[in-house]
Amino acid sequence: MSRVWNVLTVAAIIAGGIGFVGAAGIMAGAGDRPTPAASLAASARHDSDETTYKMIMDNAGPALVTVKFVLKMDSGAGMGDQEMETTGLLIDSKGLVVCSNLQMGGFYTMMSRGGPPVTPSDVKVLIGDDTEGKKATVVTRDTDLDLAWIRLDEPSTTELKHVDLDKGSAADAGARIFMLQRMAKFFDRALQISEGKVSGITEKPRKLLSPSGGMISARSDLGMPVFNSAGAVVGLVVLQIPDQESMEGDQTGDLGGGPMILSAADVAKATKRALEAAAANPAPSPAPAADTPAEPAPTPDVPKSDK
Repeated sequence: MSRVWNVLTVAAIIAGGIGFVGAAGIMAGAGDRPTPAASLAASARHDSDETTYKMIMDNAGPALVTVKFVLKMDSGAGMGDQEMETTGLLIDSKGLVVCSNLQMGGFYTMMSRGGPPVTPSDVKVLIGDDTEGKKATVVTRDTDLDLAWIRLDEPSTTELKHVDLDKGSAADAGARIFMLQRMAKFFDRALQISEGKVSGITEKPRKLLSPSGGMISARSDLGMPVFNSAGAVVGLVVLQIPDQESMEGDQTGDLGGGPMILSAADVAKATKRALEAAAANPAPSPAPAADTPAEPAPTPDVPKSDK
């Protein structure tokens, strides 16, 4: 898996570099200065971009939260508990968060197929300026869609600003799209936007939008929301790869797969299935306190969807 991801990352960086050099070469060889009309058009585009960025950051920024957790790993494998964090998206007013399953320990579980279990625990969600975090629980996960759902243990008493997936918008090939994300902790987790276009649409293994090269360049981009120029949510970035059987049976070395955008409508449907599955199979009640705390029970996986 790491080989596939590294190839995709390098390819995205190279593609971005080629695009930059190509544009610079064209500009350097043009010789002519822009016409007044072209300058006005460029200025209008610049103002429009500033408005779009600000709108997305102001409206959806508060819903982009930090999820901190501890990965419980088998110490026999040479790894102890690992403190980690990722970014999630608030999708209801009480504290339901969706994020990438791979970013919540799924990556390590996938890398060690048949190896030690990897279970997130001590989950906390940092909302706004909160630096301590509110206790939360991983409700369930969908490994096929690369999604995990986390819910605050104590629902918020005030209405939290969130992104309503039911108000999402479809996007066609060629549409401009904007991925909202947070910088690293070192940079105070400030908001930033990566811009690109829908470069293609596939119906297999399910309907997915392909982002233009360079827009998604790191594993931390998984789970990030994508918006259109009107500020409507288009979908979430997820990693889609062949199943284990296909990977083991492949003889070509070209497994395909990579980061794609799952539509907001499909994330909303998956969320409904996830909550129904969690309600039908609730986690066992915690045992009475003992001298040695018990390991947390693994979170249930959502039954595979038809698509």
